[in-house]
Amino acid sequence: MCQGWPWRSVISTAGRRKGVALPVIEWQEETTMSSRRTVRWARAGYWLTPVIGLTLVAGCGSPAQQPPPAPPAAPISVVPTSPVAPAAAPAQLQEFGPLVISDSELPGYTRGAPLVAPDGKPGITVPFKGRDSTIDVVIIPLPAATAQAVYEQDVDKFVASTPDEFDSPLDVGDQGKRIDVAGTPDRPNTTTVMFRVRTYYGIIRFQSPFGVSIRDDLVHAVSQKQADKIDAAG
Repeated sequence: MCQGWPWRSVISTAGRRKGVALPVIEWQEETTMSSRRTVRWARAGYWLTPVIGLTLVAGCGSPAQQPPPAPPAAPISVVPTSPVAPAAAPAQLQEFGPLVISDSELPGYTRGAPLVAPDGKPGITVPFKGRDSTIDVVIIPLPAATAQAVYEQDVDKFVASTPDEFDSPLDVGDQGKRIDVAGTPDRPNTTTVMFRVRTYYGIIRFQSPFGVSIRDDLVHAVSQKQADKIDAAG
């Protein structure tokens, strides 16, 4: 309760007459004008006291309402983004672009922007996107003197480093090979075809979601078209 408000002394003073404290009910019996003024003042003080007192108690004793706590900050995603290969340089496009099949030779697929070859090798990668699968065509030049040896070494390395693979020979180019990896709920179905045509190393990767098979006729047709495209370029 706030201090410094003499409510008790006001009421006592208003209710005293000739030094004797009178109840409020006795003040109403006074007939003089001054007594009536005193009665009216006492009645006003009597009824206003609890109202003012409650107002002061509410103002002095009640703590200020605190604002609701702020919601916690949203968590920051820590999922790493997949690296994106840089675009192929103009020189790569001019040298290797004509060796890659076009949209017209691959109905139902859209050819994307050419990228650099994997692992920093010289060459080019051209992605194709279909309704339920993707195809990446990679063309890498080989040294003329050791083309077959370099090609075989790279194929053996790829097979050895690919888990759960099933490889088989494929009659495309020189010593063509097909490597299949069955998909799971966490990874797509993948078929990789590798072949050599003179001093060019071709890699074609087919991918489809788990539960969507990669057609054998598509694999063989696209691989043969690509080998023939390199061969026709001389």
